[in-house]
Amino acid sequence: MSQGINEILYDKWLSETLNTNCYSCKLQNVSDYIQLKSKFEYDYPFFVSIKTFENPKDYVHELPSSIRYITSMNNLKWAPSSTTLFETSHYIDEFQIKDHEEVVKITEKSFKLDRFTLDDRLPEQLKSKVKVSWIAANLRQERKTKTFVSRSEDGRIQGYSSLLLSKNSIAIDLIAVDPEFRNSGIANSLVRASQEFAHGMSLPLEVGTQRTNPVNRIYSKNGFVLQNILHVSHDISD
Repeated sequence: MSQGINEILYDKWLSETLNTNCYSCKLQNVSDYIQLKSKFEYDYPFFVSIKTFENPKDYVHELPSSIRYITSMNNLKWAPSSTTLFETSHYIDEFQIKDHEEVVKITEKSFKLDRFTLDDRLPEQLKSKVKVSWIAANLRQERKTKTFVSRSEDGRIQGYSSLLLSKNSIAIDLIAVDPEFRNSGIANSLVRASQEFAHGMSLPLEVGTQRTNPVNRIYSKNGFVLQNILHVSHDISD
């Protein structure tokens, strides 16, 4: 779903996943959202994902009780001509149908810093459902995606990178490594395999990641450049 600036949009996929009325918007600041909300008619109950260029922590008034700042995201970009491509140190392969169960299991154990997990107002079962539904939709090609996996010598899936393809760019939509195999260079190899794919398509590679996520070091090392920072808040009806 494309997201315009200064408008509230209905999010069909998330609405079906969370079984509530979900919306999203991208604005300059939370004050703009509050003004926009006063003119917008939500279907109840509702869940709104608010992305702002200004940090809600800088808002001069107390936020309404329904709105909570959740996290800040680095939006990074790598251009094919910006750096030399390096070889990966692990065996990276394209996702196959037989890999589905292992990829889902890795997803269930990952993404402890995502915005749904960080919002303690959401039930635990819903947080897990979002993660699993998200990667499952990518693996089923409900959107135009390409997923790579890292395989061990005995064929186990160690991690994956799921890319979202569009006409003008490629985005790392989800990337995760099984906790058993972390800190062994697998994430770095998956990022480099994603870069190689983008390079072959002559398209830039983009990614959004929490500012506190250690993976930012890997992106910096591989030539990604910060484009902007978006601050994420949630507005949840009582």
